[in-house]
Amino acid sequence: QNVCQVLDVNILNFTAARSNNTASFKWQVNNNKDAAQCSVEYSEDGNSFFTLATIAAGTQADVCSYQLNYAVDGIKAAVVYYRIKVTGKNGAVKYSNIIAMRNHGTESNTASIFPNPTKGELWIAAQAGSKETVPVQIWNAQGKIISSTTIQLTAGENLVQLPSLANAAAGIYFVKANLLSGSITQKVLKPN
Repeated sequence: QNVCQVLDVNILNFTAARSNNTASFKWQVNNNKDAAQCSVEYSEDGNSFFTLATIAAGTQADVCSYQLNYAVDGIKAAVVYYRIKVTGKNGAVKYSNIIAMRNHGTESNTASIFPNPTKGELWIAAQAGSKETVPVQIWNAQGKIISSTTIQLTAGENLVQLPSLANAAAGIYFVKANLLSGSITQKVLKPN
């Protein structure tokens, strides 16, 4: 008889921040008594995840807080995706939400647009010196503007969802954002 193992924990308040070449991860696990270990996983494409580090579960029975600092200078992608994987004592696993972070080691530019290629979802990761309103335009390979909008940035690191290309035809699109620190235009591929 095949018994489906369920892990009755929730991963709460997962945050990631980066300072120079070190990323700092914080999260909490409730029902912690059922957890055996926690892993921080990373991905360069948002699909294939690899283990960055694994730590044993804490001893608190209910809510346990975790923190891990890790040198991430070996990861070369422009945007890195992180998630927490909790493995239970019964072998079942549970995943946190995914956090995307710009990798400062790869580019001098103040913004990047991802994922690329995309199934439709688009995000901009941008560093801003102060609060600003940024005009964003998306046009197709024929030069026709298919979306024109503005996004709000706050001082510091920002991660903002852009208009979706989900209903757009497959092809190449150009996304332009006019930041105070300079304008960026990025080519994005939407495959079939």
